[in-house]
Parts: sequence; C-alpha cells; structure tokens
Amino acid sequence: MSTKPDELNKVIADLRQRIVGKVAMPTDQIEQITLFLFLKQLSAKHDDLVRLGSKSGLIFVGDWSEYHFDKLVRLSGKELVSSCRLAIESLYKNPNIDKTVRQVFDRSFLKILEPKVLSNFLSYLDENFTSDLDLGDFYESLLPILGTQNELGQFRTPRHIIDFIVDVVDPSIDEEIADPACGTAGFLVSSFNYLKNKYVDESGLSTLNPDQTKHLYNDAIFGWDMEPLMVKFSLANLYLHGLKVPNVSENDTLLSETIWDKSFDVIVANPPFITPTGGAQRHSKFTIPSNNTEVLFCEWIVKHLNFEGRMGVIVPEGIVFASYKGHQEIRKLLLDNGLWAVVSLPPKVFMPYSGVKTSILFLDKSIKPKSVLFYEIENHGFSLNQNPSPIDANDLPLAKTDLSSFHKSIKDATKFSPKSTSKTKLIAIKELRNNPLTSLSLETYTRVNNQAHSEGIDLASLEGASEELVALFANRSEWKKCTLGDVAKWTSGGTPKAKTREFYGGDIPWVVIGDLNEGIVSTTSQHITQAGVKKSSAKVLPAGTIMFAMYGSIGKTGIMGVPMATNQAIACATPDTKTIDPYFLFYFMQGQKDAFLSAGQGGTQANISQTIIKNWKIILPDLATQKKIVKLIEKKRVVLNDYLSKSNSTKMEIDSIIATFAG
Repeated sequence: MSTKPDELNKVIADLRQRIVGKVAMPTDQIEQITLFLFLKQLSAKHDDLVRLGSKSGLIFVGDWSEYHFDKLVRLSGKELVSSCRLAIESLYKNPNIDKTVRQVFDRSFLKILEPKVLSNFLSYLDENFTSDLDLGDFYESLLPILGTQNELGQFRTPRHIIDFIVDVVDPSIDEEIADPACGTAGFLVSSFNYLKNKYVDESGLSTLNPDQTKHLYNDAIFGWDMEPLMVKFSLANLYLHGLKVPNVSENDTLLSETIWDKSFDVIVANPPFITPTGGAQRHSKFTIPSNNTEVLFCEWIVKHLNFEGRMGVIVPEGIVFASYKGHQEIRKLLLDNGLWAVVSLPPKVFMPYSGVKTSILFLDKSIKPKSVLFYEIENHGFSLNQNPSPIDANDLPLAKTDLSSFHKSIKDATKFSPKSTSKTKLIAIKELRNNPLTSLSLETYTRVNNQAHSEGIDLASLEGASEELVALFANRSEWKKCTLGDVAKWTSGGTPKAKTREFYGGDIPWVVIGDLNEGIVSTTSQHITQAGVKKSSAKVLPAGTIMFAMYGSIGKTGIMGVPMATNQAIACATPDTKTIDPYFLFYFMQGQKDAFLSAGQGGTQANISQTIIKNWKIILPDLATQKKIVKLIEKKRVVLNDYLSKSNSTKMEIDSIIATFAG
C-alpha cells in the first residue's frame, strides 16, 4: 500500500528529530533506523508464523526470544540500552534469519545510547510502522538525507531521473542488469520494479512463467559498492522492495579483478565523479591511459556489456568534452560501441547536494548508428534551486518518446521524426569522429556549423571569406582605439587553504590553469565549497566569463560554461556587451598569446599582471562589424577543425586576422 510523499516526509522528519541530538551523522541515522525497522519486521514475521501454527521458520526462539521487538519496546533505562545493544550487535548470528538480513546486521553497532532517547525512538517506530506503510517507499524517501554528508562525488540520483533512464534502456526479463557503483541501489530497485510491472496482464497479474520469475528474483539484479555502509543500505532497500536475495556485495570495481570477466546485458549507473588526489587506483586490465575516476568507470562499463549490451549512464561534463587524452580515448570507445544518444541535463539536477552539470549517455552494442541524437533537457519536473520543488514544466516524458523512437528507427532502418524538434539535434558519427577532440558537446557543432549550414556555405572551401574580411577592414581608420580595461571588468580568483578540508569537495567548480581548454569550460578537476569562497579571494563568476592564464602558461584561455570560481593565476573578464562582443574579445585574447608571452615578466615562471592586460591596446569596430568578424573567424575554424592534423596554415591565417586589431 503506497504512502503519500508528504506523509512519508513527516514520518522521516519526526523519526530523525527523536535521535538527531545523540546521532548527528545522516549515515548513522539511516543505519539505526534500518536496523530497528528490520528488527520490527522480523518480529512481525515471527508473530504471523506463530498465529498460523507453524513450527518452522520461527526467528525469536530460545535465547533469541529476548530480542523480539515487542519485548524491547517495554524495557527502560540501562536494561533497554543493554538489551538493544545485544539484539543489534548479535542478531547476525541468529540461524533463523536469511542471508540478506544477516548481511544487514553484520558489523552493526547500537549508537543510540541515551535510554530516554532510545525509548522514545522505539515507541515512535511501534506506533507508526504498521502494515499501512509501504516500507519500500519509506526507505526510498529516507535515503536522500545521505546527500548532506557525501564527499565522494556519489550524489544520490533523483528517483525520477533513474526511472527515466531505465525506461529508455528498457530491460527485458531474460537479461542481467548491473550497477558497478550502486550506492543505495536506486538504479537496481528501479530496474527490478520495471521488470515486475512490464510483465502483467490487464488485471495486473504477472505473466511470467516459473523460470522467468526465478530469474527475476535470483539472477537478474547485480551491484557493487566499495563502501560497506552503502552495501548495507542497498541490501535493505532491495529487500524492502521485495527482492529478498539481492546479488549486491562489497567490491572496489576499479581495483577488483575478480569481477572483471563478468559481462551484463544492461548497465545503468551514476558512477562517482570525483577523482582522489593522486588519481584513482586501478588494476592492470584497464587500457585507456587515465587515472581519472569518471574515465575508468566508463571504460569498465563499456567493456562489461555483452555483445548486444545496452547502457544508460550519467556522466559529468568532462566525459563529454574535456581535452585530456584519457577523456578523448573514452569518447572514441563509446562511438566505436554504439553510442546513440547524449542527453544534456540542466545544472542543479542534484541539488541540494551539488550543482554539477551532467549528461546521460545511451549506448547499444547491437546497433551501428550513423548519427548520435543530442537531446537537451531544460526542465525535469522540479525547480532548479537549492531546495527543488515540483513544477509543471517537464521535458522528460517527451524526451522518453523521442529517444525510444530514434532508437527504434536505427534498429528498423526507418526515418526518425522527433516530437520536439527544438530540443533535438542529430550529428553524424563521421562528423563527431572528425572533430580533433571527438567532442560530444553539442555546442561544439551548433555554434559554428549551424551558422555555416544556414547560410549555405561550402565548408570545404569557404571561398570569399577572406575577401569579405578585406571589405570590413576598409573602414579600419574609423574604428575606436581603447584598452582591454575599457571594454571589460577584470578580476582574478584565489585559493582556499589546502589543508582545510571543509573548503574542498563542494559544488562550486574551481578552475586552475590545467582546466583551460581554449574553449568553453564546464567541468573542472576540483570543486570548492561556499566556505572556501568566503575564506579566500575566490569569487563565483557568471557563465560567459572569459578566462586568461597569467602565470606559467601565459595566454591559455577558456570561457565559463557554468558559474565558476578560479585560482589567482587566472585573469577573468566580464565583457561590457554594449561595447564588445564576448567572442570577439575571446578570439582577440587567443590571437595575442605570443605578444602577451613576450610581455611576460619573471624568471623560471613568467607571469603577466592584470595591469598589463588592462592597459593592452585594441582597435574596436562597432558591434555589428565585430559579430560579422566573429562569424567569419568561426567559419575558418571549421576548416581548422577538419584539417588540423594535416596543416596549421588556417590557424596562422586566423591569428593574422586577429592581430590586425592590436593597437
């Protein structure tokens, strides 16, 4: 029997309120609630068997009878604490409980040690956890509080996003489904429920035969996590949803070779995003040259799908377009194995835990798509703020229809007609492969290519572009002479104290020079917290801010794709858009790199000051002319991207064009 979300939230809030003064950590709160919830359920199961006159299967018999929930709830004082401690810490030895329950209680300890608090807590459980409460729904609603304590990049995925991914992947009853970083088993629970609901008749009765039912409950669901507590929560979550023998265990997916040889029909996951200092530990069977956590998990997933396997995996923006070699290699691997859709999620989907920008990658090894469908989700049914609340705007249902239709069109070799043309874009696999970085960012292709295609331009020749530039330069004597300080507001960032742990691992992307990629930057190697911003000179700047390296790699550039902070080695420009086109300024900064290098000061590590940058002279045409020049430069950049491996002559031409504006 399902329980309304507001009723569940009240029960959870009341339950936590009773123990928060003595059990402060969210993980500990969930663990204690889990243990006593199971104890109460086991006691109810025992009582049902007694009423039926059964002599077998009884749980609380002999010495174990003292740990029946009804006996514990009547105790008080030190006796209550002592008996509950024995019950919680020794129940895993009870021979009458099944394997999953034994795993839940193994290595468990009582942490509610104040008698009055414990008594109040047990009384509340006794009164509120009755047969009217759907324990599966309750447990799913309880788990989001874990996000308030997560420092590993393992943000709990919202249930409706999980269900969306499982719906698109569409697992079948004869398949094996896995999550190699299962956390609290959200994807596994959704997959299990999906299979149960997929095979029912009009009256709601299951249409599965005995062998299929056995497969569903014993051999369909697999998961691992490296955190023992997450495994415990996974087991509890699946158990309370009806899967009594989950194939979930403690394992470090990137280090364990024991699970390397296993393959699956379906993998659905949201692997950890954050790479530990010094890189992720991995075993020798990985082949992509990277110690980045997100890259390694993607390689593992692709290589552990069987020959016709499918995946739906959430990835951070780095997987989509970061220029590191490992990131480029993983994108090639994805394209080689049937990547068919990239779904861009809006920032703040993971709020209140993180504002990180993510995408969903859908892959099917059984198909060979000629194009990849790029789909942009602008609204997902919840507000995009610190405390998400339901809203009417929701792109997910239509996206599900379009994605399923596109996938079917590939398999059936039929024409694809999306319901939403404004949110979809097909990019040919050949074009993705020809990109120097094999970028999977739609913006890489739409900003330049859509302009070119809409104007009917032959991208192979671009005849006339240079002549048009010459015509624009005819009025150069009338252009405005000014400095970079006149056309943009300049600032720099800062570095929070490295030894202060609470300053790092937050939801604010923090840019260092190594993150600058000469293009749009939407992912960073490190994140900082609000406290880190407040206690340093770092500042959160808006998307569109232009970044310029002042130290070491002088002239390295980037544009913020999302709000970010930077360290002090990066100068940041907020253009005055009434005076200068942001991309005009960006290309100017790129084209002046050599000149800035020559102006650098210092010994072993040259640097350039903000004062020099602000005083740098530029000759500025009117805005309309700037925009025309940006378009022409971007047309030239298409040629550059197509032929970068063969010649750098086009780049030299672009640089010479930009150099014309130096004052």
